[in-house]
Amino acid sequence: MMKLFQCPRDNGKIAEIMERIEYTALLSANATDAEIKKACDDAKRFKMARMVPFQAYIKDVFRHLEGSDVKVVQGCCDVFHPVQRAHIVEEGLKMGCCEVDIVGQQALFFDRRYDEYQADIHRCAEIAARYGAPLKVIIETGFLTDEEKILMSRLSLEAGATYIKTCMGMRGGRCSMHDLLLLKNAFGDGIKLKASGGVASLEDAYEMIQAGADRVALRGLAARQLDELGYQPA
Repeated sequence: MMKLFQCPRDNGKIAEIMERIEYTALLSANATDAEIKKACDDAKRFKMARMVPFQAYIKDVFRHLEGSDVKVVQGCCDVFHPVQRAHIVEEGLKMGCCEVDIVGQQALFFDRRYDEYQADIHRCAEIAARYGAPLKVIIETGFLTDEEKILMSRLSLEAGATYIKTCMGMRGGRCSMHDLLLLKNAFGDGIKLKASGGVASLEDAYEMIQAGADRVALRGLAARQLDELGYQPA
């Protein structure tokens, strides 16, 4: 049975989470510069591997992270027009983002316009590839049946997605162990997964990594729990 983390006993497990974390405290529509700085400072002091801000905050995030090893993932989650999205993806990569997260076009998927669905992803994947950047596609599992989760993942991977991300975390869906196990069972080593959406604690994050998640998204609660534990990275 999983136990609540304690430090320093579980420092090794927490360090593994920090290597796989994508810190999403800045997926907010109204973050102030002070909030941006705090999120960046938290990422640096706990040695989090990556941050995922909205497009509007990328320049400020790079400014506050200057001199650190924390990488920036472009959270292009709220843009859906194909041409506009392709432009914004390239803009973020030019600024120095190392990876890109986009939302799969569920309207196209539900209408069975699979060629258009894949063309949109492929357009972004080609741009990301020019910069050597992995592309994550968010499938929003909360709106899909198990069969649809597998199909949408397959279409996304075929179109050039490097990772499948479960949810944005700002809609109805939440990441679940069921979804991670479902997709690992369907694709085996042929899929990389990002557990995202409602991951409520470091313990939950660790269990999802053990279940096959390659990356895990955690919001500001991660820094709060790390502070409460008194975690000090090596």
